[in-house]
Amino acid sequence: MESRQQSTRQQTTRKGKCCPSRAKRRTPYASVQNLYQLNRSRCAKSILSGDWDKETPSLNIDTQEGFWRPLMETHSKVDLQTPPQVYPSCEATSVPVTAVEVEKALRGLKDGVPGTDGVNRFMIRRCNRRALGAHMCLWLGCNCPPSVFREGVTTLIPKSAEAKLPGEYRPITVSTIIARLFHRILASRLEEHVPLSPRQKAFPRGDSLADNVWLL
Repeated sequence: MESRQQSTRQQTTRKGKCCPSRAKRRTPYASVQNLYQLNRSRCAKSILSGDWDKETPSLNIDTQEGFWRPLMETHSKVDLQTPPQVYPSCEATSVPVTAVEVEKALRGLKDGVPGTDGVNRFMIRRCNRRALGAHMCLWLGCNCPPSVFREGVTTLIPKSAEAKLPGEYRPITVSTIIARLFHRILASRLEEHVPLSPRQKAFPRGDSLADNVWLL
């Protein structure tokens, strides 16, 4: 009987020693899974760099604000250059927005983080396409989008697991999803009527990264 009790105590002790290591493994595993769902590219980078099993660095808000507030509140320098006009004025980019364009942009809209207004993709998909297009026509006609488009939620993301200074964080600002939808329509028009230079590899559709790797 005593031997059985000792054996049970030993098994319990061994299991107790295993639990912390299991929990330690589960935490980074869950973190990688969550990051994969949110941003596959960033997930791959964290795995390749070895940062996936390290704790996410953080700085207190006072340190971050003291560094970023002067940078974000300082007015940009006035650009006195007069670049030559490459393309003639393209009136096709300011024609009325149709319900078809709105529907096409909605289909490609990802379920990202909502902006300050709390509107998400599911909420905006329930809106009338013609009504959304009519509002966008008003913004184009007035050459003045709503003031809420200038508001956003900024998140400071560490560039690496060893980030210790505010400058080692990358600010990502998320605007209202309505602004993102409007910008998708404008970007689609510009892509069609004002083509980018072949040297431009960022933002165009297609595997531009493969071209750069091949050239390198």
